[in-house]
Amino acid sequence: MLYDSLLLIACFMLIGGLYVSFVAGILKVEPESLSPTLLQLTLFPLLFITATAFFSFFWRKSGRTLGMQTWRLQVISTREEADLPNRRLTQSQCLLRLLCALLSLLSCGLGFLWALLSHDRLTWHDLLSHSQVVYLPKEKRKH
Repeated sequence: MLYDSLLLIACFMLIGGLYVSFVAGILKVEPESLSPTLLQLTLFPLLFITATAFFSFFWRKSGRTLGMQTWRLQVISTREEADLPNRRLTQSQCLLRLLCALLSLLSCGLGFLWALLSHDRLTWHDLLSHSQVVYLPKEKRKH
């Protein structure tokens, strides 16, 4: 989570800077004089869309974000009708997983702690989005 959050913060900074410059240019005002309420009502949804696009892109492409690749983790679909060879998440599963992960985090991490208490080691967002994170074995290199 830490690796992905660092990448996401960098994306947020880029998007936020471009957005504030764009809005200030349209309104023909200095960026410092923009209304905080205006920015909150318009920028936060844009940042949520950015986060959703970030995770959905990686989860649907390979089941692994850049941070997950480092730790050899992959998220897979546990639905019966999932494409069995690669078990990639659908777009709706990605969105549901992200929303439920936010709920898990905002509840003081209870959704994550649930994995320690449940027999199948699944978090709330795993259960609700019909997905699960699996550990991939180390790949053997051919010499």
